[in-house]
Amino acid sequence: IYDKEFPEMAKKHPGLAEKVFLYLKYKKDFKPVNDDYINEWFEARDVLGDVFKMSLSRLINKNLDNLNWTEIYNIMKRELEMPYFEPYARFFLKKHHLNNFMLRKMLSKLAMVFFSYKYSLRMNESYGTSRLRYVGMHDPGVKILAITFLVIFAIDKEDNIDKSMLDVANKELRDVYISKHAGNWEDIKKNYLFAQRTYFLMRFV
Repeated sequence: IYDKEFPEMAKKHPGLAEKVFLYLKYKKDFKPVNDDYINEWFEARDVLGDVFKMSLSRLINKNLDNLNWTEIYNIMKRELEMPYFEPYARFFLKKHHLNNFMLRKMLSKLAMVFFSYKYSLRMNESYGTSRLRYVGMHDPGVKILAITFLVIFAIDKEDNIDKSMLDVANKELRDVYISKHAGNWEDIKKNYLFAQRTYFLMRFV
């Protein structure tokens, strides 16, 4: 199925299907599956990046092959919200026989505002911020998702850091989290992980 449905990806990563099962073992046991676990992490990151680029490209109907991760981040911030929320709106409206283009757009936008409100309340409960500090017309979760790729691709195997990517991550994190400017990758990673945990746990708690 993999080779047939995704021929270009199968050509670039022929063993991806097997690798997925290898990586899933980490969920069962935190001990390294491979002795060279650092290289394994970077290999998994690069595969994730390629798969994500392909998926995002199909979703927004735009070629991303020659773009860097900062450019892709900006595209995600501008264009991902509606494709992300519309399927949920469509599913809900179809149940009530009300599905049409304008209602999907309106419900999607309302969902973004609602989740920004929920996130703002969660931040208030967890960190004592103003109850309405993060309320807005955009969903914080899409931005946090997009920041993921700035964080994980800002570092290479030799511990070299792409400062320009960190600067963007720093700036954007301040819109969705209480983080102060961090000058190193570890601190930015921690800020990102706290923001991610705060947002995605609120959906279930």
